[in-house]
Amino acid sequence: MVKKDTMKIWLPKNRKQLKQHLNDPLFKNAYFLMLSSVTSAGSGFFFWLIAARFYSTAEVGLASAIIAAMGLISINLFLERKALPKELRVFLLAQVFFFQKRKSV
Repeated sequence: MVKKDTMKIWLPKNRKQLKQHLNDPLFKNAYFLMLSSVTSAGSGFFFWLIAARFYSTAEVGLASAIIAAMGLISINLFLERKALPKELRVFLLAQVFFFQKRKSV
């Protein structure tokens, strides 16, 4: 019989353990990053929800395309400053573009 490795979830037993856990900078930063992602996604959702109410479909689509293009351009500029080989930059930009297309579908 093969024993499978299982991941155990740690839960604090009392407030002292919870406080020690939250005082660890690694966990604290991880929770702040997760909170930041959720906040950003939520405000983006409500922004586009409100924009769709006040503007036509074509205008919202154009604005979304402009924002995506600006993000792609800024990533390209960032990668150029890192002095990466052109082939690697093209590969990374293609990955970002593919991810954006998959996310919007």
